[in-house]
Amino acid sequence: MINTLLEDVSKISGKYDSQYQASGSRFNFFEAGGIERKEAVVCRFLRELLDPKGSHSQGITYLKLFLRDILKIEEIPDEDISIAEVINEYTIDGNRRIDIAIRISSYFIPIEVKIDAGDQYEQVRDYYDYAVKRSRKTGDKINLFYLTLYGTSPSPESAKGLTKEIVNISFAEHIRKWLYSCLEKTPEKAYDLRVPLCQFAKSIQKITNIWEEPESMEIMEYITANKEIREAAIKIKDAVESAKRLIARELYESFMKVLPDGNDVPWGGGLLFEIQYPVDNSVLCDNYKLCFILHQDTTSENISYGFIIKNGKNEQVRANNGTVDRPVLEELLKKCRNIFPHEKGFGEKFEEYGIWKKLPGPNFMNVNNACLELHDDDVRKRFVEESIREINAVLDEYGERLGFRLKPRAEPHSSAASTQDPSLPQ
Repeated sequence: MINTLLEDVSKISGKYDSQYQASGSRFNFFEAGGIERKEAVVCRFLRELLDPKGSHSQGITYLKLFLRDILKIEEIPDEDISIAEVINEYTIDGNRRIDIAIRISSYFIPIEVKIDAGDQYEQVRDYYDYAVKRSRKTGDKINLFYLTLYGTSPSPESAKGLTKEIVNISFAEHIRKWLYSCLEKTPEKAYDLRVPLCQFAKSIQKITNIWEEPESMEIMEYITANKEIREAAIKIKDAVESAKRLIARELYESFMKVLPDGNDVPWGGGLLFEIQYPVDNSVLCDNYKLCFILHQDTTSENISYGFIIKNGKNEQVRANNGTVDRPVLEELLKKCRNIFPHEKGFGEKFEEYGIWKKLPGPNFMNVNNACLELHDDDVRKRFVEESIREINAVLDEYGERLGFRLKPRAEPHSSAASTQDPSLPQ
């Protein structure tokens, strides 16, 4: 029955492959550029669509739909909407920045966007308090809109007592449907505008695991229609899950063979390996350390690597737990803000939780071909070598900007060091 399932699904996919090749509809700019999860890029795209004076030339159409269908605000006259201001990274007290702020007449509407990033300490509370202070509409109810993939709530540390004042909205439900509403209102002849709207909606469906493509729907109908086929599909799913766990472990161990000596750190959410580099400059106290982290999440099997800074108590230096010496943090941000210019900005990323990079290509959460290919020893070796080159490049830039003692580096764990690429840790 498994062979029957594979053959029939292959036929369904083959039918759609021909259609996709003819239309080019497999191409998605957001996915190809790896930007569908990048908050800064997504916020800029949303801002441009919401701006009545935006390059889309649709006037108030998109913003009016957004206000009505998502924010549930219908009483604002069209003439006021037409002169609305939509601002990215709106700066408030304490150099905090609201992802998207909409100013319409007497309204000030803050929207905080979270895709992968975590909350900062008292972040949502600060944004809400500013909105209350900023609003010129006496007695008007003020809400902060919190946009996440699935409409989850901010952390208690970020909200600091706010509950009903926060309106949770989601990409999966609200933004996706709003984009399709925008498409309905967009003239057919505006082809260059319709394409990115459609691609953005589809990329949201992908990252929120919503199956609405004809191919996926037909495969789902086929699998669910027959008991024996359902059982075969479950066996394949279980086998893929087992392969994912095996490959994730193989990849983690391959990293460990070439990384310098470090420490395994107790971690309830999986495996965590840490390399510490002491500070050697006048910016920080001598007991601060730069830490490289390799992490395997035992729930999703995702593997990430990144960089954080710890203080003398071995606590991560971050803003969202309220323990950071603010002058120290500000000095770090000043020196490091442009290390990752393609991201939202190093300062914001560091302030939230450090610099973390999910592995490019392989996806352990939604298993893809690049993930399964890593079972091959040669493919996995090349991937690890490329990742180590990137890690070292970041380490060197950190060292130059912050004055950390990054060399001499420790010897690798295994005898493989004698044949490794010269760019690997020495």
